[in-house]
Amino acid sequence: SGVAVVMVHDAKKNYYKKFLYEPFPVESSLLPVLPDHFNAEVVARTIRTTQEALDYLTWTYFMRRLLQNPMYYNLASLDGQDYTTYLANLVDDAFTKLIDAKCIEIDEQDCRSVAPTSMGRIASYYYLSHITMLTYQQLLKHDLNIAELLAVMCSSYEYSMLPVRHNEENLNEALCKQCPLPIDPMTFDNANMKAFILLQAHFTRLDLSEYTDYLTDLKSVLDQSIRILQALIDVTAEYGWLNCAISLQHLMQMVIQALWLQDSPLLQLPYVVKENLHLFRNKSPNSLPGLLTCRTYSELSRVLLPHFDDGQIDQIHKVLSNMPLINVDIFLLLSKDNPVEDKDSSEEDSDSLYPPSTEDQMVPVGDSPVTLSPGKVYTLLVQMRNAHRNKDNVVYAPKFPKPKQEGWFLTLGFPQNEELISLKRIYFGRKPDLMNYISFNSPPHRGSFELSL
Repeated sequence: SGVAVVMVHDAKKNYYKKFLYEPFPVESSLLPVLPDHFNAEVVARTIRTTQEALDYLTWTYFMRRLLQNPMYYNLASLDGQDYTTYLANLVDDAFTKLIDAKCIEIDEQDCRSVAPTSMGRIASYYYLSHITMLTYQQLLKHDLNIAELLAVMCSSYEYSMLPVRHNEENLNEALCKQCPLPIDPMTFDNANMKAFILLQAHFTRLDLSEYTDYLTDLKSVLDQSIRILQALIDVTAEYGWLNCAISLQHLMQMVIQALWLQDSPLLQLPYVVKENLHLFRNKSPNSLPGLLTCRTYSELSRVLLPHFDDGQIDQIHKVLSNMPLINVDIFLLLSKDNPVEDKDSSEEDSDSLYPPSTEDQMVPVGDSPVTLSPGKVYTLLVQMRNAHRNKDNVVYAPKFPKPKQEGWFLTLGFPQNEELISLKRIYFGRKPDLMNYISFNSPPHRGSFELSL
């Protein structure tokens, strides 16, 4: 146990005694985020109708405070009709916002039943605001480049809470001059634009040590960045936008490694900076994939000496040894009874089609074309083997504030029409190899098509 002593001026003693000993009411903050709470409950199917939404409200702390302090919540009186109308309007307003954001749907027949949409599920899964989902639907397009996708990412409502302190617009302007992407000068005092500047500074690896608050703000931006990017990838997958999904995957790699996409991959290694990249020009190997083939310390030292000392080479060797070196084999699974036809696409959901039967024929997928029947569902088997065993599967990313596990996207699509067919996230964990199944529909009409994984 301990004793706390508050020492104040005698004239203010009674004021502080009253403040400390008399209970101070804490009001509810539910109303500003009520649509997001409703969305999560609709996705969980706790709320299926407007009546269940009203019932949900009666169990909240908000309801207790509403009865005690109605004027604080703009309720004129606790009269039965006023009270009922007030609650009904709260539910209607929240549902209207969710419908506008395409997070839920109201049954057109009974006008009471509610169901989640794919956007609502994404918002609930990644803990994003319905405002963010509405923003994505307004700004996302199939042909956006990485810079434009970065701007969409930074437009997320979650970044609007980023603090912009007094006179920080001047610091934002100074940082902007060191960043490659242009920014509207009228938005230097905007929280979302500050996130945009901080991420550019992160990719450029600018020294922010003299801006102590900015280091804290950048950590806050990075802490939220992965779930925001994961949500954006899911949204573009829902739209079937192949190029957009791949660009967002590149953007995620940029965030984790603190590099621009066009930067040399060698900068991922310790002690390798832009100022000494020229040392690799006349070396062999002189690329990251090439250095990964250096299996021993002695092989690596022949490449890096005398430009790096033994301690630095040892650290680089450890990082290279833990980097994933993936071998991929792809097979098309065909039924032995009908080698060019599989199940009809009108049957069960594709997830139920695998794992396939042990009697299926495995046809290696390579440069040679494979004949398929139109309008059928087929399954690809993707075998992945990691030649470098990383015991803890932690990515070397010293610029990212949290430990990151190795993760991969399997992205299947038709490049000729930029259509995304299937997307799957996979993790090795402690396994040296993985077997993954991806099902897809063959095109409905005959012709020659290129499918890329």
